[in-house]
Amino acid sequence: MKQPPDAIIRCPSCGGSDIRRSLPRGPIDYVFMKLGKKPVRCRGCERRFYRTLVEPANPGEGPPEERVVF
Repeated sequence: MKQPPDAIIRCPSCGGSDIRRSLPRGPIDYVFMKLGKKPVRCRGCERRFYRTLVEPANPGEGPPEERVVF
């Protein structure tokens, strides 16, 4: 299921939208980061999950979009 570019990132546990980046905590996180998945955390329920970077269709148009990965 593709999300529109302006979609708000939501927590898969509580549905909250107050999401922040999470620091890598071990070798598994570094592997995920090499694969383009960043660790994030919900400020509401403290659940930690990953989101994937999606490259723009035209590389010169700006920063990549982000999408949640469960």
